[in-house]
Amino acid sequence: MSEAKKLRWTVDVTLNDVDSLVSFLRAQMPESDIGSSEQAYRTHYALRTAINVVSHNVQYRLGEEAIAHAKERPDWDLERAHTIQRSWGDLVNIAREWKGVEGFDHERWVYREVVDTEEEAPASPDETAEPAVFEYRIPRARDGAAEDIVVARSAEHPESWGVFEGSTQGWHWDGSSWQHPSLTGSSPYRYTEQDALAAARRCAAAPRNPEGTDH
Repeated sequence: MSEAKKLRWTVDVTLNDVDSLVSFLRAQMPESDIGSSEQAYRTHYALRTAINVVSHNVQYRLGEEAIAHAKERPDWDLERAHTIQRSWGDLVNIAREWKGVEGFDHERWVYREVVDTEEEAPASPDETAEPAVFEYRIPRARDGAAEDIVVARSAEHPESWGVFEGSTQGWHWDGSSWQHPSLTGSSPYRYTEQDALAAARRCAAAPRNPEGTDH
């Protein structure tokens, strides 16, 4: 994966991540002696097929052939990164149903963002942000700029949840408008999990004004 990091567009997902997650999911499937006429067999067969398709998609784009192609085609480099992001997100969505099962990797099996390695670092990054564990992503209606809504729990205070735009811990929803911790200094973790999900769904359904508020 070291070569992939030399590309302009990258996602923090490795082949080991994919293999580990797929192995975990397959271990949750029923034994093969379930009768093919049973509903459980059909359901799990369909799920296994979906897992195979998605995992092969991301595995190919993390492979040497795809990396070499991306180095020659900058436009495909970006497309490759977004495909990795989407496919990995699909696997994470499937695995979330078993997040309480032993062996679930809460640190690695989370949503990842596409990163531009040539982009200059922010002039004044927010170094005071609390460590977060991103648990849910809720797609929103695109208005040309807005990102998906992400619900995260505080790594330091697991019972405290926040609602963010994207996974950068930048803009967070304070209950009435979008705020940034570098401007307010306030903690974004003010919700329970249930309330955070409800707020995120309301935000996802509403248009996002470019100045950073929904007023």
